[in-house]
Amino acid sequence: MKKLLLSLFLSLMFAGITWADDTQTVTVDGADTGKTVKQITFNGDKIILHYTDNTTYEGEDLSLVVITFNNATGVSKPNQALDTNAVWYDLSGRRLPGVPTQSGTYIKKSASKTIKVQK
Repeated sequence: MKKLLLSLFLSLMFAGITWADDTQTVTVDGADTGKTVKQITFNGDKIILHYTDNTTYEGEDLSLVVITFNNATGVSKPNQALDTNAVWYDLSGRRLPGVPTQSGTYIKKSASKTIKVQK
């Protein structure tokens, strides 16, 4: 559950662009690492912080990791390109004439990817 909440928080945090003075404070188990995180990954229940100096931290207790962005002034809306070549289907396999307008669950096929979408 902690992994899910952290993943959700981090995805929302990194979904937009943050304007800041490139200052972030990374604290692990209460101690400031003095490093900057460039990527966060997971290996099972373990979190892996990849720092800009090409070192990593790997730990199981997600509550020990705190990343604070200092002097952030705003977050912009993510830039999402409209996929005009996507083909939409309902759950019965019927092709739709375009992007669905009603709420529901649909299948979206775009290039080589097929995903289920909840609208």
